[in-house]
Amino acid sequence: MIHRRHIGVLAALVVAVSASCGDDTAQQGTDTAGTSTTADTTGAEPPQLPSWLFGSWSAEFVGFDFNVCAMEHLQFHADGRALQGAVTCETMVPVFDKEFTWEAAGDDMVIVQLPDSEYEEAWQVRMGTDPRTSEKDCDVLEVVLVVAGVPGDKRHYVRGEVCFETVPAEEGVGNWDPYRSVWCDGPPLACESSP
Repeated sequence: MIHRRHIGVLAALVVAVSASCGDDTAQQGTDTAGTSTTADTTGAEPPQLPSWLFGSWSAEFVGFDFNVCAMEHLQFHADGRALQGAVTCETMVPVFDKEFTWEAAGDDMVIVQLPDSEYEEAWQVRMGTDPRTSEKDCDVLEVVLVVAGVPGDKRHYVRGEVCFETVPAEEGVGNWDPYRSVWCDGPPLACESSP
C-alpha cells in the first residue's frame, strides 16, 4: 500500500529518471531578461500567470482609525519575486525587508515558499472575496497560511499601498485613535480579474 508521504518521493523519482533518460517533454532555458523558463513541448497549456496579482497589497483598508501604526504589506512581481514589509510609526511608508519566490499552482493560485520562517512553511495566495458583496474581487487578496502541510488561517489584503496619517485630537470622539489608514500615493489603478 502506498501512503501519501510516499507519493511525493515517487513523483520526484519519476522526474529524475525521466530527466536522466533524455525525456524532452520540457525544455529549460533562459529568456532575454535572464529569467529561467520552461517550455512545454507536450502541447499542454501552461497555467496563466495571474496578472491581477502583480503590485502592492496592504493588510488594512483605507478610512479606518487605529491606536497603533503598524501594517503588513506584500508585493508580487511578474519575475517570481514576492516581497513582505510593513508601515510603522517610524517609517510611515512601506519598507520591504523580506524577499521570497512564488510559483503558479494552477490558474487561480500561487504558492509562496517561506524557507526561513519559524512557523509558516508557505502561503497559498489567490483572489479574495469582497466582504461587502461576497463575490470574487481582484482588489482583495486571500493568503492562506500553511503550517505543517495543513492550510489554516486566512489573511486578507487590499490592492495598493495604504499608509497612516495622524488624526488631530479634536477629530477624536470617545476612545481616540490617533492614526487613520489612507492611500500612500493615491488609490491603485483598476484591476482586471481575468488572468
